[in-house]
Amino acid sequence: MKVERSAALRERFPGLQFAVVHDVVPDEQFAERAGALSVASAIEAGRDGIESNIAATDAFFRAEGFRCPLPGQFASTRKKGLPPVPPLVRALLYAEMTTGVLLGVQDGARVDGDLVFDLAEQGESFPGMRDTVVCRAGEPVVRDATGIVASLFQGPDQRTRVESGTTLPIFFAFGVPGLGEGRFDAAIAAVRALFPAGSAVTHG
Repeated sequence: MKVERSAALRERFPGLQFAVVHDVVPDEQFAERAGALSVASAIEAGRDGIESNIAATDAFFRAEGFRCPLPGQFASTRKKGLPPVPPLVRALLYAEMTTGVLLGVQDGARVDGDLVFDLAEQGESFPGMRDTVVCRAGEPVVRDATGIVASLFQGPDQRTRVESGTTLPIFFAFGVPGLGEGRFDAAIAAVRALFPAGSAVTHG
């Protein structure tokens, strides 16, 4: 899988990082491991760095006129733990909440060809998880050969959503300007550690 950042995105957001964890192998024990994941000790051990990363991501969202989901998710997770969600989503939330870096998970088998981290045109849209998502001009989006598969600010599309039958997940990592040194790579490592049977990473 080829992954790149477009020239337009690199010019407008030179400090915005993007990577894809692919060729992920969920082994027979993955669902059990995911169900047993507990964030409490990991959050307390790295709380300062996690909160710093979340603050950087929140500031980036706010500067562009969007609401960041991480602060609310982090507060809820600290209080209640991870919610009862499917294993791949639980793995995603675990990696996000223990690093403070924005991530995404989608069905790689439904992705059409290579991925480009690009800028949306005014009014460009895609089917979101609940409703049609309408993008603003210059909004960072991930595209495949068919269309937009995710918006950095507004979430994933319906076409490549993960389901119970997903066997080829891919994870997106978004590193906003202001993250602590090494935090972006640490988030990627956190995802890959959940799949000891195999994975690969490509940076855009």
